[in-house]
Amino acid sequence: MRSGPSNVVFVTPGSRGRGRWRGRDALHKLAGRGGSAAPSELAEDLDLAPASVTGRLDALERRGLVRRTQSTTDRRRVVVELTETGHQTWQGAMDVLGHEEYRLLGVLDEGARGDGVARLCSTDQVRFERRAAAGRGAWERAALPDVPRLVLSEALRDVDLFTAVASIGADPQWRDRGEERAFDGYWESWSFGELTESARIRRETLARLLPRTRIADRVELTDRFLRVRGELRAYRIHLGSGNVLMEPEDAYLCIVADRGATGGPDKVFLPFEEDGGLLSVILSKAFLLAADTGITDRTITDQIRRGL
Repeated sequence: MRSGPSNVVFVTPGSRGRGRWRGRDALHKLAGRGGSAAPSELAEDLDLAPASVTGRLDALERRGLVRRTQSTTDRRRVVVELTETGHQTWQGAMDVLGHEEYRLLGVLDEGARGDGVARLCSTDQVRFERRAAAGRGAWERAALPDVPRLVLSEALRDVDLFTAVASIGADPQWRDRGEERAFDGYWESWSFGELTESARIRRETLARLLPRTRIADRVELTDRFLRVRGELRAYRIHLGSGNVLMEPEDAYLCIVADRGATGGPDKVFLPFEEDGGLLSVILSKAFLLAADTGITDRTITDQIRRGL
């Protein structure tokens, strides 16, 4: 994903209070169960403690969106039902989301969409908007201080996922997929460019770890790379992407991770530090390349020996 059109996060008048916003997910789950469910079922759907669900249902009940009744088959059992107002509120929210999704997807180039599904998405700004006239008017720009804290937090979490984790630059195999070459420049700048703040922290971590390893005499940290001296070549591993260049010509070395050992071939690469993330990937590549004469994988050795 790369920079382009804007994303919009929708803030309705009813979401201004934090409790009201948090109750929307309960309303949505209740509608998904046909408009009737036990509180315990909603707690399971929302992955929340029963006490947390009770608070959300209390807020929805005060607004007339749900009602609690006794089960007709078991008087000890409480059933939560959508009211007519609740169903109209939920339906209105779904209509708005559907309309805006269609509007946003409409800016995508038809050639890029093909069958209607975007292969790449892009953004360069995030705006918050609020509907005027008590939720029935046009969308208007919302000032940042007016955005509910929970909405702002969740929106920025999604932005971080979109820009940092889902970027094509974060995928070390992108270059070899045969995709449209128009994005190679972006992939190159992301893969071997200046370090982000998280990459700089990763560099500090490696500075503490590497002197304690058995390859300490074969590695050195530069501004953006971990340089590894093998028997056949020297290599530079970028600290932001984990991608590898071979000296002296800076040829790209593609090392494909063993997806079968980490959840199967369909597992998506996510460059988080935990659960065998990018720090682990960089260290693994460093150990592998420091002993490059012992590599038996032909897909790697053929690249290393090319031009020697």
